[in-house]
Amino acid sequence: MENGFENEKRFLVLSFADRSRVLTARKKYIDQGYFDLAESFKTFRVRIEDGREASVTFKEGSGFSRKEKPKEIKDLVLANFLMQETSHQLQKTRFFPGYQINGAVLTVDFYEPPLSGIAIAEVEFENQEFKVEPSAIVKPPWVKEWNDVTETLSNIHLARLASELRGKGADQPPPSFYEGLLTKRIPKIVLTGPPCSGKSALMKTIEKEMGDKVHCIQEVASILISQAGINPEINPSRFNVSAYRVQNIFESTSEAQAIEGGKLALLTDRGNPDIASYTKNGWHDFTKLVKTNKDYELKRYQLVIYLELPPREVYEKFRKNNPARKETYEEAFQRGERLKEAWKDHPNFLIISNYKSWEEKEKITIYIIKKFLSQQ
Repeated sequence: MENGFENEKRFLVLSFADRSRVLTARKKYIDQGYFDLAESFKTFRVRIEDGREASVTFKEGSGFSRKEKPKEIKDLVLANFLMQETSHQLQKTRFFPGYQINGAVLTVDFYEPPLSGIAIAEVEFENQEFKVEPSAIVKPPWVKEWNDVTETLSNIHLARLASELRGKGADQPPPSFYEGLLTKRIPKIVLTGPPCSGKSALMKTIEKEMGDKVHCIQEVASILISQAGINPEINPSRFNVSAYRVQNIFESTSEAQAIEGGKLALLTDRGNPDIASYTKNGWHDFTKLVKTNKDYELKRYQLVIYLELPPREVYEKFRKNNPARKETYEEAFQRGERLKEAWKDHPNFLIISNYKSWEEKEKITIYIIKKFLSQQ
């Protein structure tokens, strides 16, 4: 931290090449709690480390550089009292594997239940003026794959996710309450489509080319399944309710951050109506399950881009390279048809067909988004 600023890059670790390299390193246990503030781009945090050291921290802003005002609390009784009064809490173990990037120390946080499976790598730079080019971030050899989530996934997102998974989400105000706190609104763009349609790859390209204009939100269902370890087949209804509430939390939290960062729009990997395609009777079941209505959910988004399922040979190639992808081509096709049915009544629903190449499909999608932003 320099001159009251925290300058930090954050990465969601998707897989490790050697997890033991991290788990055998020096570590500390962290209890962290957040108070809900009226201004969503500000956070007030209570932290207790190893049950011995405590602090409160006020942060303002989002992304790489944020204002930060920490204050040590020497009275642990007071610290524990404040922690109990916070709205959202999470617990994590922070490891120090002895790796540096441009002289900055990298740490890895493994989150405790109900966020088990989530691992975030953080690198905090002393110099606020440091230009963090992608080439300057060299991934540690013991990390197989990670995604930069500096602009999209913060600890307040995860703390609210933890509240939802613990069952406290039902006690939180509805999404419209959070949205009402915002003095300014920005449009939401949805990128949707069946498995292997290219959403994830396209999101990365858009974030790279247009990250100064759009704030990208990762797919909530994927975080719940692959990172939090939740199996949607055990209790589909509960999973859909959680996905719905967490999507709303991520959108409202990210919107405040996007506005603070001067972004023109939110770009989300799937939206609430996608959930309707995963219920037996579509919209009928979905609206009854989460107590909403179709018109409201469609109006939440101003542009919806649907990527068509690629040809069978392309799909099979992608599926072969991704063991987690279990759907057959026929199942993926049916999923796509249900998604179209869920979104078909949106006034700005666009279908991107399979062009001669992936590059063309990518190019036309980016053109549509740029044209949309130019009209805002």
